[in-house]
Amino acid sequence: AEASLLVGTAEVELADVDLDMLLAIVTADMPAPDRSRVAVRRDTAVRTVWVEASLLRLALRNVLANALAASAPGTPVTLHLSDTEHPSAVHIDVVDHGPGIPPALQARLFQRGARGSRKHGAGHGLGLFIARRAMELQGGHLELVRSDATGTCMRLQIREP
Repeated sequence: AEASLLVGTAEVELADVDLDMLLAIVTADMPAPDRSRVAVRRDTAVRTVWVEASLLRLALRNVLANALAASAPGTPVTLHLSDTEHPSAVHIDVVDHGPGIPPALQARLFQRGARGSRKHGAGHGLGLFIARRAMELQGGHLELVRSDATGTCMRLQIREP
C-alpha cells in the first residue's frame, strides 16, 4: 500500500490519527535494543493529526532509524512534539546526539541516492528521499533543522486542516 501511494498509483486518503498511538507503533517498529532509547517530549496539547497513517509511519520510521543509527548505543533519541499557529502545523522533531551530518551531504540529503558513511550502516540512500516524499504526499514537509557536532534535528511538519 505504501509503495503504490509513493509512486502515485493510489489515492492518498487523510484521516484523523491518534498521534501517541502512531508514535508507539513507530517505536515498536525499531529493533528491541533501541526502543528504550526513544523518548517523547510533548509541548503541544494536540492529540490527533490529519494524515495518511501509513505514510506518516513510513516517514517517521525512516528518520527515527537514521537517528538511532547515528547515535552512540545507549544514547537517547527524542521525539519532540510541538505546534505552530502560522502556519497551523504540528511538528515532530527527531533529535539525536550523534556526530552530525557532514556539510557536503547536507546539501543533497533528500536526493535519491544520498547516503552517509558506511560505518553508520548507510543503505542505498533512499530513506530520507522516501520520507520527504511521504510527507509531501499528505501536504506535510520534512526538513533538516540543525546538524552539528552535538547532533541532528530533523523536522516532520504536519499541516493542520
